[in-house]
Amino acid sequence: MLVDGDHPVHWIDPTVLPVADIGNFTIALGDIAKSLEAIEEQAARIKHLIAFGGDHGITLPLLRALAKRRGALGLIHVDAHVDTWPDNFGQAFAHGTVFYHAISEGLVEPRRMVQVGVRSPVERGVHDWTRGQGVTMITAQDVIVDGGWA
Repeated sequence: MLVDGDHPVHWIDPTVLPVADIGNFTIALGDIAKSLEAIEEQAARIKHLIAFGGDHGITLPLLRALAKRRGALGLIHVDAHVDTWPDNFGQAFAHGTVFYHAISEGLVEPRRMVQVGVRSPVERGVHDWTRGQGVTMITAQDVIVDGGWA
């Protein structure tokens, strides 16, 4: 759906943008810590990175690489889950811990972080920690009214 005309606000044809699919990052299969390091190193070499897909866990090394260049970041996180658990299924680094680490490591400025669409169950302590850091949480119920977007 992105190739049938110009963007209606910026009047840019997305098919002529200087964007290329460079493929997947190389990972250390089965070794989460080494994979995070490898992804961060590869991302750091890319001047302008657009990332789509993959496990939520890839977001952490991408934020690490970007924060080294730019400092603490603002972030809009659109998801059903908060992803701020200190551990997830017994693992310190997993898809549900990404933003816990991003906040704890100072990669994002939590007062400039907005989570949109949160609707999944969460332990009260995790919810309270997330809000207590200053994160703005907009629930799915806040966004969708009477079957449509608010």
